[in-house]
Parts: sequence; C-alpha cells; structure tokens
Amino acid sequence: LFKSNGRIFWDTVELFAENSWLQVMVGQGLMPDSYHALAHQVESDKAMEYMNNIRQIQDQALTPIPSQADFIARHCAAARQ
Repeated sequence: LFKSNGRIFWDTVELFAENSWLQVMVGQGLMPDSYHALAHQVESDKAMEYMNNIRQIQDQALTPIPSQADFIARHCAAARQ
C-alpha cells in the first residue's frame, strides 16, 4: 500500500504507531510512487494553509533549540586544565 500510494496499513498489535511506520519507511528510502485518491477531496488552498500552519508550529518549537555544535560546546566540552 505505501509503495503504491503512500497509504499505511496499521493494526493495534503493530510494533510501531502509524506515524512511526512512515518514518521507518521513508528512513529506509521507500517513497510512494503516487498519492491516495482521497487527496483530491481537499481543496489545494486549504491544504496549503494546513501545511503552512504546521511549518509555523515547527518553526516556533525549534527556534529555542540550539544547534548540535552549540549544545556540545555548552554542555559537553572537556574541562580545560
């Protein structure tokens, strides 16, 4: 299902949650060939508004987080002697 249209089949006894399966598959380089037909049910301006809203939420959540280099320099640097 995922390879053909991005749909994820999930059952309550699965090892991972539904969103985790997406991360596993994409992380393994498996990308859908197409998208599910139900995507046509959403108006493109509404979909874009939704995606922009997600981007804003992500930006707000990530702004206070330091880069990996800054975090390491601040918290993991070896003590100077």
